[in-house]
Amino acid sequence: MTTSEAQAATLGSAPFGTTGDGKPVSLYTMTSGRGVVVKFMSYGGTLTQIMAPDRNGHAADVILGLPTLADYLKLGSASPYFGALIGRYANRIAKGRFSLDGKEYTLAINNPPNALHGGLEAFDKRVWTVEPTATSGHAVSARLTLTSPDGDQGYPGTLQVTVTYTLSDDNAFTITYQATTDKDTVLNLTNHAYFNLAGAGAPDGVYPQVLTINADSYLPTDAGAIPLGAAESVAGTPFDFRKPTPIGAHIRDNNEQLLMAHGYDHNWVLSKTGDRSQPQFAARLVDPASGRTLECLTDQPGIQAYTSNFLTATIAGIGGIYRQTDAVTMETQHYPDSPNHPDYPTTELKPGEIFHSTTIFRFGVAR
Repeated sequence: MTTSEAQAATLGSAPFGTTGDGKPVSLYTMTSGRGVVVKFMSYGGTLTQIMAPDRNGHAADVILGLPTLADYLKLGSASPYFGALIGRYANRIAKGRFSLDGKEYTLAINNPPNALHGGLEAFDKRVWTVEPTATSGHAVSARLTLTSPDGDQGYPGTLQVTVTYTLSDDNAFTITYQATTDKDTVLNLTNHAYFNLAGAGAPDGVYPQVLTINADSYLPTDAGAIPLGAAESVAGTPFDFRKPTPIGAHIRDNNEQLLMAHGYDHNWVLSKTGDRSQPQFAARLVDPASGRTLECLTDQPGIQAYTSNFLTATIAGIGGIYRQTDAVTMETQHYPDSPNHPDYPTTELKPGEIFHSTTIFRFGVAR
């Protein structure tokens, strides 16, 4: 599609069912006018589908999703978090415990022996309030808001969260996070989209897709995916994606970290220069066969790349039955278990402060 052929960006909505307690859920459709379509629902702020064109203009769904709201709801605590907003705390907290201001807080152990992605009834299982915001011919936006009360899932402070989804006519999908609290708390927000640029359900999964991560080091973990401590160099390891490398190139290497995680499920420490408060290049994914590309920029200090290691052909989605290595996540975030590692970038948020973060996913085509 040429510039002259581009259409104006649009945003529409339609009913998408109700939750078990009767709350209505809506499905929203954003179009860039240049071939990218993003669909999300108010339940969990979940991205359900992203259509992106290949080098010949043919569109495919490039994230893993499910056909109906009922399909998401029936997963319950076994949810793989397909496309969902994650909070209050993305990733893991060791043994579900952390101390803040001299007080110890105890969280639900939903990923034994640890707490994962905010708890049993976390942000991915809430119905968000969605408000379309001012749009132009070049971009459309929707503002998602949620109030998380003091003590929610064991976390202190009443948290006011705003997430803005924006799709622009350069095929960039931007996620902006903002939060305030009335009591000292910890916070780590992300989106858990599973990407496959060959299309959801592609027979080779993401093995042939070429990944670049702008990181000189990563965080090795224990068997429960909790960081052991200091970051280690990626040089000479299967975690070196500083140069474009097929995801499948080393995923089967005899490496203790890969064996424990059943593949990649680690936090890379992003290399940054200049103004670290601004989004910088974090990662790039390329599907050589289709030509589809995805560039990720963020102001967050880390990125969790996860190769869907625990999808075991028990879930049927839009792209068929989902299996291990069918997709890869790019979860931009702070480091796992940061509240228990004082040397990591802080995840504390205090009254009077405003948490603000931006991640950009830009879709394109390699000719």
